[in-house]
Amino acid sequence: MDGTIHTHSSACCFLSRIINRSGQVKKIKNLAVIRLNYIFIKKLQADVSEYPDHSACQFIRHINAMTEKIGVKMKKNSSVLFLLLFGCHMQLAAQSALAYKAFNPFDGRWKGEFRIYSFDGELQQEIKVEQHYFWDNDTQRVVIRDTYPDGRTEVSKGKNYTEGYEIVCRVEKAGGEVTIHNGKLSGNRLFWSRKLPEQGLWESFKEYVTRVDGDTVYFIDGLGIYTSKGVRSILIFEGRYRKQK
Repeated sequence: MDGTIHTHSSACCFLSRIINRSGQVKKIKNLAVIRLNYIFIKKLQADVSEYPDHSACQFIRHINAMTEKIGVKMKKNSSVLFLLLFGCHMQLAAQSALAYKAFNPFDGRWKGEFRIYSFDGELQQEIKVEQHYFWDNDTQRVVIRDTYPDGRTEVSKGKNYTEGYEIVCRVEKAGGEVTIHNGKLSGNRLFWSRKLPEQGLWESFKEYVTRVDGDTVYFIDGLGIYTSKGVRSILIFEGRYRKQK
């Protein structure tokens, strides 16, 4: 997954098939009668110019290029294409809003501890953590620095993004292992889950940000079930990070 927001609007797909079918514009009968709203198209391009990788933006640019190629005149009256393009734009805006609502509370630099407990509450490991979340268009990227009790440090990189209306977190760990969690936003709580039944692995995390004694605190609470050599273990996770100024 590349982190790009992919639109799945039936309108976009329909128009794309018509314009690109066999690469032959001549198959489109009376295309010249499709009246585009020139001002709207230009404004649409300006609105989404910050997101050059989005398929919807590429599609809009393609529409303009094709219409200019065949000499279609832009008219001030709206058309069906106007409405379909507007639908693509609205869907893209909705997905951008979802990404912002889900991820923006975590934006910035954080420092704290991540603790791992056994199922009966015995502390297994405590890791000092520094995290930096920042925006890259509609993708929120993160750099994670973990410092272990023996002084060893590992740096991981990840990104939070949306695919359609699905929330996704992808992290590449220091050793090259990649983990992908699917998310769900419930109020101001962001839930992440990962399940690999064939490996006997299930994970679930709840994350949120709130104010505690004048500080902004990032809470993580989770549970994982793991299987190794036929033996299943349950671990409990707890992260508490304070926002750095």
